[in-house]
Amino acid sequence: MARRDIVTHLGHKMKAFEANKVITEGGEFEADLIMFMPGMTGNLWFDNSDLPRSAGGLIKANDRCQVEAMDKVYVAGDSGSYPGPEWMYLRKYR
Repeated sequence: MARRDIVTHLGHKMKAFEANKVITEGGEFEADLIMFMPGMTGNLWFDNSDLPRSAGGLIKANDRCQVEAMDKVYVAGDSGSYPGPEWMYLRKYR
């Protein structure tokens, strides 16, 4: 993000949003656009399964929602970890 001159504010729990402001336990900052995505982890029952998991605890799947290394097993929605766009994997930005 820093290479793109995008300022980030990490490590503080959210307290509130206002029309043009984000308020966290670590302070507040003005914002023209607020996009909030809560952190997610997999369901607890995943721990008692053989399903392959991502680092965040979600079920690993390919770009067609098929669970990695499992035949005829698919995952949909927020339980899956899917590959992102190609630019996510580039080490150097063009």
